[in-house]
Amino acid sequence: MRKCFSASLALFLLLFGCGGDMDENMPCSFCVPSCDGKEYNPAKEYCAGDSVKKYGFVTYKNKTYKTVEIGSLVWMAENINVVEGIKYNNSDNAADSLKCNKYDCDKYGRLYDWATAMQLPLKCSNISSTSSDADCKISTPHKGICPPGWHISRFFEWSELKKFVDSSFAGKNLKATKGWNSYNGKSGNGYDIYGFSALPGGYGYEKITPDIFDLPIFSGLSLPYKNVVGSMGYWWIVEDNTGAADSAYYSYMAFDRDEVFLDRRKKLYSHNVRCVRDN
Repeated sequence: MRKCFSASLALFLLLFGCGGDMDENMPCSFCVPSCDGKEYNPAKEYCAGDSVKKYGFVTYKNKTYKTVEIGSLVWMAENINVVEGIKYNNSDNAADSLKCNKYDCDKYGRLYDWATAMQLPLKCSNISSTSSDADCKISTPHKGICPPGWHISRFFEWSELKKFVDSSFAGKNLKATKGWNSYNGKSGNGYDIYGFSALPGGYGYEKITPDIFDLPIFSGLSLPYKNVVGSMGYWWIVEDNTGAADSAYYSYMAFDRDEVFLDRRKKLYSHNVRCVRDN
């Protein structure tokens, strides 16, 4: 929760120390984060339910990420953004999955197809099952593109996260307080009560057979991720779908919904990745 004040009240409040709870649709120019009545510095601290905690930090490949403790798990508070040393399954699609020309990777993190996120050997295809080849199996936990001592988020970890932050309202509680589109005159932003700061990074899509579909006539087959940036956020889950070799689990949040959803999708899509610290 934030205390939020109009510009005309800012000086008065500074002088007399008055305050009030935020109306989430109220525009304001003077906002002080409040956690169960306790003010805090959002650059260094976050509100974990009703108590103020300091962010942890992990540095990986010359970038430092904030981390937060939610329930029994420690999560990155940012989507991972690493390209140096990354192996990708399809070199022709590396530019589509990893480039950041018009896509703000510093803000949203990068988009990775599933096999790239898992850092599987190049022979492990996004359209084949990890159970069909010993070299393509995923471990538990599975490091993937995460730093040492961290792993790609798992299905049960997202389930635990949802339950801890209120399953029916988990999206609202985990989404960042700015950056999400509005809908029907309502704010799509969240409360970010636990410092998770989920952002709507959209998605990308990998071409299945670039040697054929790279022809100009097929150029429209690559789905433009920019269309849903600001509206949707997607994160890969390490488990693939044993019922379909070419799909895996993922989580997502929407600007016009309050929940966190878990579903299955083709591995050829490119999503963001959140890492969880090993126990």
